[in-house]
Amino acid sequence: MRLLVDSCVSSRVAEQLVTLAHDVEWVGDWQADPGDEEVLRNAHRTDRILVTIDKGFGQRAILRGEPHSGMIRLVDIATANQA
Repeated sequence: MRLLVDSCVSSRVAEQLVTLAHDVEWVGDWQADPGDEEVLRNAHRTDRILVTIDKGFGQRAILRGEPHSGMIRLVDIATANQA
């Protein structure tokens, strides 16, 4: 599975997904976080499912109709600050 893991999700989550043989890109490895709009756009453009903690992505995709390639919202999981 091709995944884009948001920077608010711990790098440990991204690393665990890699060990499970997923194709993972972690936004925390990018030079700078470009903001939610560009993260969602990048996930769609690269055909990756976005993995995030942020509820705002669901609002962007569902309420605003912004294109996406799917999303997984994690609840009660370590944030990047707790990596």
